[in-house]
Amino acid sequence: VGLGPERAETMCPLGLLEQAGVPVALHSDFTMAPAQPLLLAWTAVNRVTAVRKKCNHPELALTTFTALRGITLTAAEVLGISDKVGSIEVGKEANLVLLEKNPLKIPA
Repeated sequence: VGLGPERAETMCPLGLLEQAGVPVALHSDFTMAPAQPLLLAWTAVNRVTAVRKKCNHPELALTTFTALRGITLTAAEVLGISDKVGSIEVGKEANLVLLEKNPLKIPA
């Protein structure tokens, strides 16, 4: 049956949550979906559909900054573990990735 394109394009209106000041954490349903946090962030910012191959409803998209926080500090805060992970600080565990470009300076 499916939702249809119009309803599907307005799913996950994360930008509205961001605009309302609601903390947004991004996650994967691993093992159901790949654990690819940068892809999750990219998807939340760009909202490109598989069918139309373009951004739909940009007002529902997250800013790049909020999406990056959604896979780091905000995610840790939501899980109640921000004292251990989520940001680079002395005494915290860290998994670091070096990126080729600054994601905050790349056009969405």
